[in-house]
Amino acid sequence: MIHFCKTKYYQIFEEYLRTKVSFEEIDKYIETNNISIPIIEDKDINFYHKFSHLGSNYLFLRNNIHVEKLNPEEIIELHNLKNPEQFILKTYEKVLYEDGDFVFAGVPIDETLVASKSIFFEFAFQLAKIEDINTLKEIKKIETKILAFLKTNLDFNRIGLIEYNGMSKYLYVKNEIKEEFI
Repeated sequence: MIHFCKTKYYQIFEEYLRTKVSFEEIDKYIETNNISIPIIEDKDINFYHKFSHLGSNYLFLRNNIHVEKLNPEEIIELHNLKNPEQFILKTYEKVLYEDGDFVFAGVPIDETLVASKSIFFEFAFQLAKIEDINTLKEIKKIETKILAFLKTNLDFNRIGLIEYNGMSKYLYVKNEIKEEFI
């Protein structure tokens, strides 16, 4: 039941975002730059990518969904939505915001630190396929423009953007532990 509620809330929240921003147009903007930004291919293992309804190959909503914070009447309302936008505007702070001042989105490093009371997105690309430093500099410029665009077009107090470049899977090596019996 919780999983169903989470995916339903995730879907209706992203559909609400799509009424405010065309994420397909953001992708077109990215693709019309003079650089090639490799798409990360992890939809089968990445929750945020797998269940995204934004329609983007690069941008994904990264907030955790805390439907357990909804009261019983709100859970019923989620199942029988009459006015999704009204429901989202009434509940998003309770469902999407984290406790405290800051939270890490993924691996706990400075680059993934975001304000707890914010809507934040992930800009995803495959760093391992980028061949030169100039492309990385251009990606940073594009990220800055996208964040400014999101802040202008979405009516939330705080909006954040983190980068996900797929390198964490190369940084952590799984050690095989062999048990030996003497």
